[in-house]
Amino acid sequence: MKPYSFRLNKILDYRKYLSKKAQVEVFNARNECQQREKELLRLVEQRAEVSEECGEEEAKGMCVPVYQIFQAFMLKIDYDLKEAHLRLNEGKEKVIVKEAILRQAYI
Repeated sequence: MKPYSFRLNKILDYRKYLSKKAQVEVFNARNECQQREKELLRLVEQRAEVSEECGEEEAKGMCVPVYQIFQAFMLKIDYDLKEAHLRLNEGKEKVIVKEAILRQAYI
């Protein structure tokens, strides 16, 4: 009868594959989170610029329809900011989950 031999290389290769896959997923999640942070900062800057422009126009004397347009635009930016915060928090949670999966892949 042929002696039994156990080959550990295939198991180690599979573990290495899982850890590399988890690393890629963590990297992608972090990049996505960074893009969401950039989008949030862009919205904050845009809101500040629109607010400043509205203040300048108000100092010059602004008619009511133009003021209402500014206010509607500011409400839209505020809504977008709220949504961006939610997406950023979801992205951070996703990164935490992916990092936990990576730690498990290393074990």
